[in-house]
Amino acid sequence: MYKKFLGLALLCALALPAAFAQDEVSIILGATNKESGITLVEPAGGATSVVTKGGVEARSTAPPAGKTGGAMYFAVDKAFAFEGSVTDLYVTVEYFDEGTDQFRLEYDAAGEEPEVDMFRQAEALPMVKYDSKKWVQHTFHLTNVFFGKRQPGGADFRIVDLTVDPTTGEPVEGEGPEIIRKVTVTKKAPSPGTLSTPILQSSSTGSWMTPPGRRPWSSV
Repeated sequence: MYKKFLGLALLCALALPAAFAQDEVSIILGATNKESGITLVEPAGGATSVVTKGGVEARSTAPPAGKTGGAMYFAVDKAFAFEGSVTDLYVTVEYFDEGTDQFRLEYDAAGEEPEVDMFRQAEALPMVKYDSKKWVQHTFHLTNVFFGKRQPGGADFRIVDLTVDPTTGEPVEGEGPEIIRKVTVTKKAPSPGTLSTPILQSSSTGSWMTPPGRRPWSSV
């Protein structure tokens, strides 16, 4: 009887979705996206185009002709996080630091105002780019996560283009395309030294960098 029970338990464990057992899901963007628990969705206002920067394929929030863009939407496997099953997550975005505009990450969060909470800002201040022409990364800490597929296209979070209006000083959406190579979502906090860490540029220079104005190993 014990052997039968053990065998049944083993079969059930093997049948669990892979994403459920993982602490990490990711997507590598390009002409053919490499999805591992994260899907790029492209609703109205979320069309993307394939670009190459530093010899690496990626996707840009600048849309193809005839379509609208300005944001990049992502949906996470329900087996990984769905409707509050996980409340704290870490999203690492690898992006090409070109231009001096800004962007932010907005996610579907738990709260009493769904229309507002589904676009909660991950950080109070937007990310600022410094036109270093290098690949860098930043990790956002998401709290009170809901991930109920309530954003357009059934997405759970999005990366939104921002720039600053020189007249008002206020962020303006839909300008300054963001070029994203990889997005990773983890359930565990990154090891010390991985928040805003530089990553090796996949180009002939092979250099490392930290964006000016940001302290290495810090999310602020």
